Amino acid sequence: MTNKERLLTRFNDFQRKAWIPQTKPEEGSLTNSKLSGTPYLQKNEQWPVCKQCGYPLQLFLQLNISELPSAFYDRIGFTEGLVQLFYCTNPEELDNGFEAFAPSTLVRILFPKEKGKKVPLPAIENYFPPKKIVDWKALKELPHIEELWELGVELKEEEERQLEEFELTLEGDKLGGWPYWIQGPYYPSCKKCGRKMRMLMQLDSKDNLPYMFGDAGIGHIFQCEKHKKIFAFNWSCY
Repeated sequence: MTNKERLLTRFNDFQRKAWIPQTKPEEGSLTNSKLSGTPYLQKNEQWPVCKQCGYPLQLFLQLNISELPSAFYDRIGFTEGLVQLFYCTNPEELDNGFEAFAPSTLVRILFPKEKGKKVPLPAIENYFPPKKIVDWKALKELPHIEELWELGVELKEEEERQLEEFELTLEGDKLGGWPYWIQGPYYPSCKKCGRKMRMLMQLDSKDNLPYMFGDAGIGHIFQCEKHKKIFAFNWSCY
């Protein structure tokens, strides 16, 4: 048994499955899962704008729940609907976009009952090219070292070294799994019940989106496990 296999066996109870998006450089339909591109908007809806500066928000992510791995349905609590993340990329505006529930972000779930409308892309500087999510690759991972500490796990020095060496917490874009923390665990609290929220999706700088969260940062979308229509987004960097 290799050292990596020993670690996976030792921390088997903490293993989680994560899914890596497989993408193609195309738009897809209004309701397809995608990174950037044209989102589904409701019939009488205008393109979302930043509540702080009024700049049109860039679509970062749209997840069509019916296109997600079926094993994820219980986790998210729905079998259909669209989860959307819009984010302000105004180069002239510095705000607190790294914080959960910031006015420069919009994270929501829609349940389309009609065709929706396609609107022209707004005048956003360097609007990101679309990437349609065509499949998901399943992988298993372990929590970040700081997460294991918070879970009360006592780690030997050699185990800490090996956890860092084998990179058993995945960086990059992924659905589910454990967050890859840069500044240590920071789960937002639900605005309604105060419970710690659970990660839904991780977005990494310069992976599928040509965007940098601060200095090579990583962003996370969270969902309340009780109030499943409440979502949040935050990010941290080096």
